[in-house]
This record gives sequence, structure tokens and C-alpha cells, in this order.
Amino acid sequence: MWKKSFLMFLFSLSVQKAALDCERMRKTNEFPSPNLNSQTDAVMRGQNVSLSCFNQNKSLRITYFLFRGEKCLSIQNGPMTFNLTISEARDLGPYKCKAQVSNCSKYSREFNFTSVDPVTAPVLNISVVQTKTGRYIMLRCISFNGSLPINYTFFEKNMAISPVISKNVREPAEFNLTKNNTGEGKEYRCEAKNRLPDHAKYSQLITIPSTVWRSENYCCCYRCCLCHNCLTQKLEPNGVWSYATGDSCFSVETITSLLLSRSHVHASDW
Repeated sequence: MWKKSFLMFLFSLSVQKAALDCERMRKTNEFPSPNLNSQTDAVMRGQNVSLSCFNQNKSLRITYFLFRGEKCLSIQNGPMTFNLTISEARDLGPYKCKAQVSNCSKYSREFNFTSVDPVTAPVLNISVVQTKTGRYIMLRCISFNGSLPINYTFFEKNMAISPVISKNVREPAEFNLTKNNTGEGKEYRCEAKNRLPDHAKYSQLITIPSTVWRSENYCCCYRCCLCHNCLTQKLEPNGVWSYATGDSCFSVETITSLLLSRSHVHASDW
């Protein structure tokens, strides 16, 4: 009988000591909450990702538990790396990690993945207004697929010529620039990307010839001016880019500003 009582006494002491140790670790922050993270929180369907759970205190012998919702997915002694494939909505989370030392445990913050559709190759359209002294180039770029927001950047050859233009709605990004008539033809393209890392897409490269216009003629009536012999770039039904000369309609105010100040202009319509 006394042996049983003695064993119960020892067990009670160990429980009290564990409780005191847990309380001490909480007060001294010797046992901080674990960190749960991934290299990215933006994922697409079918993507393989990893979740890492670890504690800053490397000296403790910690057992880690990984949960998705209330379901325990994995248990491991020491820092944990859990690999999974995003195949359905529930794989997005929420996830949380529990770190346990003896009877003392702490939880990480919840972690959720965000499903993002990748962008498709953007379409670049170019319109040009030519004068005797220079040309006014209007670049428009849009990706018709991919989760918003989408960030666009315009390039001349391999050099970025625009700031990043972010679009929260499905509409073209626009950028205007001015070039002198002298020099060789220029190559342009645009880039589209969203939150998915390493999934940027580029438009087809378009080259604008150095000299393709011979005159500068404007005809104005009813508050609208026609710019004759303007060069436009269009995507044909067969997928081939082609140039076309024709009449582009601008407001009188725009044409006046164009002729007097040589400032950038925006085409109202293509």
C-alpha cells in the first residue's frame, strides 16, 4: 500500500514540476509560439507546395503537429516540412501548427493559400501619330486571362520604358512616348504578371519601321480631326500582326495640343 502511495506522490511531483516548467517557459518566452510559413501563399491548381513549422528555440526537444482545420495531418519530432499538392479547395487551408514540449504546447497562427489563375500571353497593340519632327507612339497591353490584379510593363528591346502599371479590372494598360524621326526601327513588347511567382508572360515582339510616313495631313470637322496616313498595328484573324495606314479620329483639342506642344496623346478609339 505504501509503495502505491509513494508512486502516486512521485507522479504528483512530476506533474507539478512539469506545470511549473511550462509556466516558467511561458513567462520567460523560452518556448515561443511556432512559425508556420511557405515560400508563397499564391498558388494555382496542381501546384506542389511545402509548409514549414519550426520554433526559434533550437535547444528544446519539440514535437510538432500539423493541422488542416481540425484534422491532424502529420506528427514529427523536430522541425517539420510538409509537402502537399493543391488539387481542391480544401487544400487551401486553413493550416496551423502545434509545438509541444512535455505537457506544454503552443500554436502557430493560421496559414491560408490563395488560389490564383496564371496570366496568358498579353496582346500588344500599337498606334502611331507621325509629324515632321517626331512620332507619338501609343502602346496598349492586355492579358485576357489570369487573376486580377495584373501588373504590366512595357519594353523597348530588353529595356523597361514604363513603370509597373497595375490593373484591378480587365482593361488595357496604356503607355505613351515620343520618338524622333531619325534612327533605326524600334522593337516593343509588354509583360503581364500577377501574384504567381515565375509566371510572367510576354507579348509578341513588334517592330516599328524607322520611316514609313511621307506626309502630315489633318482634316477637322464637327470637333473631330482625321489624321491621315497614320500607322496602326493590328492582330489579324490568322494570328499574324500587320501594319495598316488609315485615318484615326482625335478631338480638335488633342490635335491642337499635338501640333503646338508636341505632348503625348491618347487615342480615343482604335
